[in-house]
Amino acid sequence: MRILVTGGRGLIGRAMTERLVAEGDEVVNFDRLAPTVAAPGIIKQGETTCLGDLYQAAQGADAIVHLAAIPEAGVLGDDTVFSNNTLGLFNVLKIAADLKISRLVSASSATIWGLGAETCFAPQWLPLTESYPDNPQNAYALSKMVGEVLVTAACKTTALIAYSLRLTLVLSEANWKVEGLPRLQHPERGKEIVFAYVWIDDVVEAISRSLRSPGSPGSHQILAINGPDVLADDSPEILYHRFYHGVPWNGGTSFIDTRRAYETIGFVPQHSWHRMAPSRENRHA
Repeated sequence: MRILVTGGRGLIGRAMTERLVAEGDEVVNFDRLAPTVAAPGIIKQGETTCLGDLYQAAQGADAIVHLAAIPEAGVLGDDTVFSNNTLGLFNVLKIAADLKISRLVSASSATIWGLGAETCFAPQWLPLTESYPDNPQNAYALSKMVGEVLVTAACKTTALIAYSLRLTLVLSEANWKVEGLPRLQHPERGKEIVFAYVWIDDVVEAISRSLRSPGSPGSHQILAINGPDVLADDSPEILYHRFYHGVPWNGGTSFIDTRRAYETIGFVPQHSWHRMAPSRENRHA
């Protein structure tokens, strides 16, 4: 399969291109920045906001993995974050329609529910599922919500098979000390994201399964992708009574339900921070 990966230099993009090449796919590695070291795949430099760049990169592609985006609010102006992320996905969908590309896997975000907002997230019920009400609190989350609407609209007029993966906090060895460790040390920070995370290996697995799972033309599946447990030393039961007491909850190993991902693409999270994070000293340093 020939697969265009946008954002190939990003945290997920690097791991994804390596995985696809290892699986024998022909990968077009597309990013706005040129690689600083040897990178897997056919390197194409360009902007997702430029249709011409995408047209050149997508020639002959069977599928697109769309990862390119400004990855959080506050890095640039809200107008820049929103316009870049929505226009980039709009252009990807236009390319897919024009070139008759049959499959799209797009990185969406659990921030659509309101996770990570400056105003502390107060869940109506737990665990969160794909049917939980959308409540984006910043330009990034809003761009991801609009992105899912764009994909749904595209699937109504084309034969595209599409998956939007609502990723929780993506962790790896590379960002553990900046993104994972502080939340482990300060549980009140974990509360804002219902102690949710997903290790990079599980993200890559979910994308790969989305590329290869059977799907109906003109369908769009929105799937929550989360890790197997909580980003905390305490158990979910202890966290629940400390932070969410009184909120309806039917128990479980985490506060986000990934059963739809299992039913749709066979995804089961396997990588716990307990095993994947750097040495024990670094976990609590």
